[in-house]
Amino acid sequence: MLIGVILQATLTLVLRHEFPLMFSNQTLGFIVPGLIAYQLVRQPKLPTVIATGSVTLMTYVVLTAGILLGVMPTA
Repeated sequence: MLIGVILQATLTLVLRHEFPLMFSNQTLGFIVPGLIAYQLVRQPKLPTVIATGSVTLMTYVVLTAGILLGVMPTA
């Protein structure tokens, strides 16, 4: 959890001036790594990694499709 917080804080400080929209929901960057770590402790690692990876991939596909179709703003 501490490593996730340190990485998120570092990325926020370094990239927030260049990409302000990327860090509009900064709280998620601190909560989500903790939730993933909590699930890795409670459940078997392989199903947790597969579920997390599939949700991440689906989110990426939806957001990319929205940008390519012109539904979502790019800036």
